[in-house]
Amino acid sequence: MEYHQNVYTCTYKNNKGQKCAAGCFIADEEYHGMFEGKSWTSLVDMGLVPEAHHSAIRYFQRIHDESSPSSWRESLEEYAKMKSLNFNYE
Repeated sequence: MEYHQNVYTCTYKNNKGQKCAAGCFIADEEYHGMFEGKSWTSLVDMGLVPEAHHSAIRYFQRIHDESSPSSWRESLEEYAKMKSLNFNYE
């Protein structure tokens, strides 16, 4: 997520091909530049991405956008426990 003039916008894939936490769930052949600047929820509402796993992807976006990389492991582990998932960070 990038900050522009007091507004946060989503950047799913940059010109170097790097992807954000949600962008890595979009296959290169399904990606379209019009996704940029729209929230994941907007993309779902517009039918541009599937609704499946919407809450998980939004959760991963929040981890990525709102916390430091040093806390990502703990946040992901907490999510796994919350969802009764196996967690292997290695």
